[in-house]
Amino acid sequence: MSSDQITFEIVKLVVQFLGAALISWLAVKLAISRYKSEKSWERQIEAYVGIIKSLTELSILKRKMLGNHEANREQSEQETKDFDNKYQENRLKIIEYIAIAKICLPKEISKYFSEIYEEMEKARDYDDYYIDLYSDLKIVESHIEKMTIYAQKALAQQR
Repeated sequence: MSSDQITFEIVKLVVQFLGAALISWLAVKLAISRYKSEKSWERQIEAYVGIIKSLTELSILKRKMLGNHEANREQSEQETKDFDNKYQENRLKIIEYIAIAKICLPKEISKYFSEIYEEMEKARDYDDYYIDLYSDLKIVESHIEKMTIYAQKALAQQR
């Protein structure tokens, strides 16, 4: 074998190696990009589902309490305590999802999450417990539908 042939074979091997390395690097870069995109998508879904779920749970709790009140059924101390605990848990979940939204959702959506919470807080200014519940229920239920529509539109745009 002549030195030209050896040089040609060495160059060919180097080019093949560099080509394989470039293709591998691009494949890894693409895989990482896809992984990040999917994780972002999952976090966004988590935020939307979480806040809709928390609002729905609050709605169910409030309807139950209002139903008991309208039926003139006295709540036991334990039932009232359980309601208050579940209610506070859901409010804390909403705060958690507001934080997630601020990180991974568009600014107008995270702002909307915060506005829902602020509106619920303002509705608690009455002297009557059941008026508070009813006011809060109206707020919660109006936002469940709006939030569902926001989520469907936002997630459909990303597909």
